Amino acid sequence: MASSHPSDAFVALPPATVGGVIVFAKNAGHTNEAVQEVIYCPAADHVTKTKCTYIEVDQLSHTHAVLLCKVPWMWGADMGANEKGVCIGNIPVDSKSLGDADKEGKLTGPDLVRLGLERGDSAKDALDIITSLIKTFGTGGSCSEGQESVFHNSFMIADRKEAWVLETAGKDWVAEQITEGVRNISNSYTIYTKRDEESDSIKDKGSDFDFCGTFQADTCSGRFAAAKELIEKASGSLDVNAMMNILRDQSSGVCQSGPDRMTVGSMVSILTPEGSSAPCFHLVTATPDPSLSVFKPFAFTEDTSFPDFTVSPSKTDPKHKLYKLHEAARGSLKQQDGQSKELKDVMLDLEQMALEGIKETIQGQQVMSSDLKSLFEDCVDSEMKFYD
Repeated sequence: MASSHPSDAFVALPPATVGGVIVFAKNAGHTNEAVQEVIYCPAADHVTKTKCTYIEVDQLSHTHAVLLCKVPWMWGADMGANEKGVCIGNIPVDSKSLGDADKEGKLTGPDLVRLGLERGDSAKDALDIITSLIKTFGTGGSCSEGQESVFHNSFMIADRKEAWVLETAGKDWVAEQITEGVRNISNSYTIYTKRDEESDSIKDKGSDFDFCGTFQADTCSGRFAAAKELIEKASGSLDVNAMMNILRDQSSGVCQSGPDRMTVGSMVSILTPEGSSAPCFHLVTATPDPSLSVFKPFAFTEDTSFPDFTVSPSKTDPKHKLYKLHEAARGSLKQQDGQSKELKDVMLDLEQMALEGIKETIQGQQVMSSDLKSLFEDCVDSEMKFYD
């Protein structure tokens, strides 16, 4: 069921944000023993097919550089970004239309995230790519290693201009365009009769067809309303810090910290306006529970330097270097005492130092390309020294 992958995604556009940027955010939930790695794949040229989690698909001759947050055993990603300023997050959804056909290995929701990022020049382009792949190949296959766990999917897709919410039930789908304000999705459908794009199968049912009312299973996510309240309350003053606070909120259920389910990775992206000379920045934790984690910034450059600190050694040995150090410190960070507070304060100081640099860059301060090239590597290295 979707509750085994408790996930939330958010987007905020002007005038809800500070400084005219678009802010994208996502928490990825899983069982508490799951590991999420963060990997970088440079732009590449191809002549062969692509092997996704279960099936092969025709590859494009060229794919974009991508930053991906993913579980190591799957090809696809829970969330990520590309060099064009496109961000995508996948949310698993329980659907009344789920059946035996969905157990067959086809394209998973995470596969579609990665394919959309590798191929999409814009949010709308990624939307069209994902829906075309759904029409051609369909979706299916377990999204949990070693057990049967199948879902349908919703997606938050954003770029430097707009955002789209895409919700699917098998090959049926609807999409809503967002050009201002705030929007969120959780483990449930949210689009009823008002939509901006739809599959031919839904179009044939008429404009009054209720997508959510038809396909939503009884296990509707109660987090959606709580998360909606959080982001609407912050609307008008939303910046990267406010969005991080939302991802760290435990009372709403947005931040899961066990004992059976946990937020295994988190991401916040600052998408600068079209035409801006400032780059987009993508901040990821690469460690579980954002309330106990540091967000580290990444920016795409022509010669990005990416460390192996957040990359799993193998599918059978998923715990990367940063995860192991964070895991060892997690018990101390959870303690409600002065030492724990001091440790958390140092972590947040590391985070805020990076955010100040980002703010200055977005506001027009010149920055050396070499500094951006190794930005993520330097921040992860600083965090690991802190744990040592």
